[in-house]
Amino acid sequence: MKYLWPCLIVLLAGCTTATADPVVVEDRVLVWGEIQTFPTQPVEKWNWSAADAVLADYDDTAISVAIWPYALWDQATCHAGFPTVVTGYGLHFQAPYPPCDTAAYQTWVQAVVERYGDRVSNWRIIDQSDQQEPPLANFIGSTAEYEALVDLTETAIMQ
Repeated sequence: MKYLWPCLIVLLAGCTTATADPVVVEDRVLVWGEIQTFPTQPVEKWNWSAADAVLADYDDTAISVAIWPYALWDQATCHAGFPTVVTGYGLHFQAPYPPCDTAAYQTWVQAVVERYGDRVSNWRIIDQSDQQEPPLANFIGSTAEYEALVDLTETAIMQ
């Protein structure tokens, strides 16, 4: 089901610190499946290297960063029968559907916040979530599914 959002970026109200005009990090560095590469991977084995390298360029700078809730291993557990969407962004978003294992997703978000939260002024959930058609499909789901994802992410950030 397609929908239109009046805003292209959802900023989580109440999940931000009071800083003026944070720098928007355009790189897609906080992609769940690129940091946690398989479901039973211990946290200490997660691959933070790409995110660390990009975000190091923003030390001592208030930033706005997007969370991308996609891990192919997660998507395969409840969306395996859905069509694979090969997008212009490559492997990041072959399956841009809502997370299947919401507890695992929240654990990942909490780890992201623990690692980078002191530098982040604004958390964004999927830039341009209204793009639902290849080659630039960022999220495929209903309005209710996206709202649930935002609520789930906000809960994880606030814990």
